Amino acid sequence: MNTPQTSNSPDGAFRLTWKLVILLGLLGMAVAAKASATEFTVADVSTELKGQRYYLNADVIYEFNEEVLEAMRNGVPLGIRLAISLKRVRDYLWNESVIQISQYHEIHYNALTEQYIVKDVLAGTQQSYISRAAAITAVGRFQNIPLIESGKISASEKYQISFQPAFDIESLPAPLRPWAWLSSDWKFSGERQQWPLQK
Repeated sequence: MNTPQTSNSPDGAFRLTWKLVILLGLLGMAVAAKASATEFTVADVSTELKGQRYYLNADVIYEFNEEVLEAMRNGVPLGIRLAISLKRVRDYLWNESVIQISQYHEIHYNALTEQYIVKDVLAGTQQSYISRAAAITAVGRFQNIPLIESGKISASEKYQISFQPAFDIESLPAPLRPWAWLSSDWKFSGERQQWPLQK
């Protein structure tokens, strides 16, 4: 008569050991993701009505992790897309999306000139910086960004502006993309940061 296997058998112990290894590996990946993701904060947000349109000013402060900084030092162009959303605040329902706009900047290091180049891809402009810190600051500085026409919002309603950055993985060199898609090093940590629309 065949005896059913139990967890005390060699095969059962082997399977249990591998389950523990996999579980510990997943836990380690979750901890690493939290520790290595790029941080960002939003500061000095303001809106100004000029004529019939609101314009947005904001500073997004990026704290790149070592993996991203190393890629930059090696001349890899970094594309950063910032999603900006304007939503109408509602008390009992999900906030209603009013408008979404996107800003796209690219930063890379030129070893020949020993300068950092920051491009505003949508505006078609670029600026050179001697220091990396100055270049990263420039990437996160937004001034006079057209947001919305004043006639499209209600004076009696409340609105919130949210910011969410993301690396443009597809703009990276092909050999780096698979790792970038899987690695937390190329993710931004934190939830969308929201600010009230100043009317």
